[in-house]
Amino acid sequence: MLDHFVGLLEQVLNSQVTGAKPLQVQMARDEAERNRGLSLFIAVSSVGASAGLILGGALTDLLSWRWSLLINVPIGAVVLVVIGRLVEETEPKLARLDISGALTATIGSVALVYGFISAAEHGWVSVLTISAFAISAVLLVSFFQIERRAAQPLLDLSLLRSRPRLGGLAVMAIIVGMHFSVLFLIVQYLQQVLGFAPLAAGLAYLPLSMTMFVVSPTMPRFIARFGTRALLAAGGVLVAASCAGFAMLDGRSTYFPAVFIPLVLHAIGVALVFTPGTVAILEGVPDEHAGAASGLLQMDQQVGGALGLAVVAAVYAANAVPKDFSSGLGAGFTAAAAISLLSAVIAVRTGGRRGASAPAVATNS
Repeated sequence: MLDHFVGLLEQVLNSQVTGAKPLQVQMARDEAERNRGLSLFIAVSSVGASAGLILGGALTDLLSWRWSLLINVPIGAVVLVVIGRLVEETEPKLARLDISGALTATIGSVALVYGFISAAEHGWVSVLTISAFAISAVLLVSFFQIERRAAQPLLDLSLLRSRPRLGGLAVMAIIVGMHFSVLFLIVQYLQQVLGFAPLAAGLAYLPLSMTMFVVSPTMPRFIARFGTRALLAAGGVLVAASCAGFAMLDGRSTYFPAVFIPLVLHAIGVALVFTPGTVAILEGVPDEHAGAASGLLQMDQQVGGALGLAVVAAVYAANAVPKDFSSGLGAGFTAAAAISLLSAVIAVRTGGRRGASAPAVATNS
């Protein structure tokens, strides 16, 4: 398996040396190549997540939590230099920016997330909460109306006519939201309840990221054998099982097995969703809409992550007892388990037929 990843990485590096387009931005020659590229992207991302948690913990322990933000400045500068040298420039195309669509989508999404945050702090019937939800509803409905009429829309609504793609977007958004919730709540549980130092809390997430790294490269074979629908459903069930395990945490729990086993289950479930979900969303997208579909995927993950975290945090806060962090975990993660099961149902009801063919798509996600 490690040799397989080394070979793929060499292909990416060699493409930079020879002047060929790198795997992640070329038109995939076939489905197998596309899926391998996506699984490599997911696996490398999982390693990066672990490195970030460990580095953030080390900086917090040795210096200050502020350095976990400042360290991104030199990293960003290095990335800019590397991009300038290694990434081939694309031909620019003149286009009109869909300002109305961008504003309504952004402000509407922010209002929706704020509504759930406000519900946790002020209650579901407070003026702030109801106003946020009302503003969100008006703006998001307006966004779709604007996109229907725009000459160059921010979101081509034809991309949403595919039932499997809609299902993939819904499942991806839900599972990313539950994943963010696990990252947010469990790290606090490790430090506030189990007494872990920041660096130890970062290291405690290694089983999650390393499991994702090991499982992700197997996804192309599983997609070819079972199809995306079965994998998305199985992933939703496993994430639900992991959240049910986290819901049982209390002040007497220990890292092993109470945290460790649900973390591994969660990692397997997330791996079963991320690559197959990306394939389901990008499958069958015409070449001219590949960039828009990739942007839709990224937006789906970011909004789904923020919204899912806001929902679970709201349920947690509504049931938490002051100065007892673990008191709200049962309700918060029970809600997360139920939402994850919903994603499995959506996958079963909307997934495409196993083995259905589709045109090659760009993997510039």
